[in-house]
Amino acid sequence: MTILKQSCPHCFAVIGAGGAAGLGTLKVFLEELHDHICAGDCKIVGFEQCEDVGGIWLPEPHPDPSQTNWPSTPLYDSLRMNVPHPIMFFPSHLAPLSTPLFTSVHVVNDYMQSYVNRFGLRKYIRFNSKITAATWDSSINQWRVIYQATTSDGPTTKSVAYFNHLLVANGHYRRPFVLEIKGLQNWASSEARSYIHLIWYRNLKPYRNQNVLIVGGGRSRIDISEEISTIAKKTVHSVRSLGDQDFERIIQ
Repeated sequence: MTILKQSCPHCFAVIGAGGAAGLGTLKVFLEELHDHICAGDCKIVGFEQCEDVGGIWLPEPHPDPSQTNWPSTPLYDSLRMNVPHPIMFFPSHLAPLSTPLFTSVHVVNDYMQSYVNRFGLRKYIRFNSKITAATWDSSINQWRVIYQATTSDGPTTKSVAYFNHLLVANGHYRRPFVLEIKGLQNWASSEARSYIHLIWYRNLKPYRNQNVLIVGGGRSRIDISEEISTIAKKTVHSVRSLGDQDFERIIQ
């Protein structure tokens, strides 16, 4: 294990630096601490487990088909924002006037790339670096951060770095919640049947002329139910309550 001691008196670590919260944090810190950073008495290091900026908005079009490893993002091809971009985007970096009010995944990702480039944030981020532990060491009054980088050859040896301040900016959509349904594994053992969590869904192509059951009433599940119902033989969406949603072709 490699141990890295920080040489400057004030060192900041930002976990989840590639997502919206992390990028916003980096920008503010770089602006507020600019003179101290230039003087060498302050250092900011961002850690991002993905290969690029975007966070939940970084597309992963071909997740692991074996479902052994979780995708880094739940984005599906047809996903669009459900919040107008003037509200969702940073006020310091507005989208072009021609941008659709409820825009697509790829537009959001392009926007985040332009944000990073405009404010020079990329050089402060260590990509493909996953934090595995962070503990406070009271003997030196610093955070002991253990992280593991991934290269083209696979994961490297874990490293340890010390920081005075730790900022956690990661999201909460990393781990899918999967219901424990008795008999589900036996049911899915037939080649004619299968099940997935929404995090692995990308498009409707595999569901043509199939009988599909979708469980859950979240916004994305409603989107996908409506999408799949256009080509599936039969679509059933199981929800606790209908509310005021318009399911159109979907059997509730």
